[in-house]
Amino acid sequence: MRHVGVLGGTFDPIHAGHLALARAALTVGDLDEVLLAPAGCPPHKKSVSAPASARLDMCRLAVAGEERIRVTTLDMRREPSYTLHLVRRLMREYPDTAFTFLTGADKLRSMPHWEGARELFVLCDFLCFPRPGEDMTRPLLKLEKAGARVRLAPMMPLTVSSLGVREAVARGEESADVPDAVMDFIAVNSLYRPNYLPRLREMMNERRFRHTLGVRKTAVELARRFSLPVLKAAEAGVLHDCAKGMSVREQRKIAEKHGLTSDEGVLSSGALMHGMVGAVLAQELFGVRDEEVLDAIRYHTTGRAGMTDLDMCIFVADAIEPTREDYEGLAWMRYLAQYSLRAATLASLYGTRAYLEGQGKPFNSAGQKTIEDLEKRLSEAEKELLGQRGPV
Repeated sequence: MRHVGVLGGTFDPIHAGHLALARAALTVGDLDEVLLAPAGCPPHKKSVSAPASARLDMCRLAVAGEERIRVTTLDMRREPSYTLHLVRRLMREYPDTAFTFLTGADKLRSMPHWEGARELFVLCDFLCFPRPGEDMTRPLLKLEKAGARVRLAPMMPLTVSSLGVREAVARGEESADVPDAVMDFIAVNSLYRPNYLPRLREMMNERRFRHTLGVRKTAVELARRFSLPVLKAAEAGVLHDCAKGMSVREQRKIAEKHGLTSDEGVLSSGALMHGMVGAVLAQELFGVRDEEVLDAIRYHTTGRAGMTDLDMCIFVADAIEPTREDYEGLAWMRYLAQYSLRAATLASLYGTRAYLEGQGKPFNSAGQKTIEDLEKRLSEAEKELLGQRGPV
């Protein structure tokens, strides 16, 4: 007979404490595997921050690569489901299996009052992870009298809370208490953060909206690759084109009102102006206050001397995101973006300059200054990388 541990919960989001508990249970409980069972409709939660499908996806991402920890969807119901109901479904799904329900010490006092507690205590064992210094004597005696079979683990491996993770993300802070893949998922899907998508959808056509989502996803991927803040990359990525749906006249009005530039070449071009106008909209309409995010939006088209890594992350993501129609140099930029944001940014600017010159049109001065600055900042390895193909 196989012995399987079950860790249920909302996992809103899953974090290092959940994973540490599951891993410890494999050894302490002498278990063959542990099943994570995210609840679709938790009966004792008035509200859950992330949708059930997102919480399920985060659990799957968190255990990817784990040999003996898996995710079950048996508790992903639209109606409230209690532990007893989950255990019944597990027993039907996995015959010839003994189940041990994993729980924290905070649940012990309420367990005698759980839905169908008497039947539940017959169907499965319990493995409890107390916090250091917590006296479990009285709760355990009450549970034993109620017929529950409860074993104590040495201690709770980690004391982390999903609430703490959500609060950190809401402040724009990445949490080290969730796996990188989960943090990236949170960023790409704007979980626990303001959701700008409904407003953005009203401001742009469907093609531009798909591009926006593509830039956000690509920006997060680049941010992870180059150790940049993924929440900032996601926010700048999703808002980078928020002014693109406006006419040149409307953009110019905002630019002149805020004194954004006196360059007539920029003021007469929506392609060049929408970044700086977008930074104004991001601040005034969407409430963004992070100057790094605003700068990344502001310079994602023209660039600037002294571009930061986050600036280049958004610049490159805009150029290479997956819904972009193929153009000369796209495959080359996507290749460069695997190794260097500077090289990819420079290659994009080279390509734009060559295209405009081929059309007999002037290249903007900000772009030229950006090229000159980036060329000075290239490392020898980046020069060699770029030299594999040349400036165009």
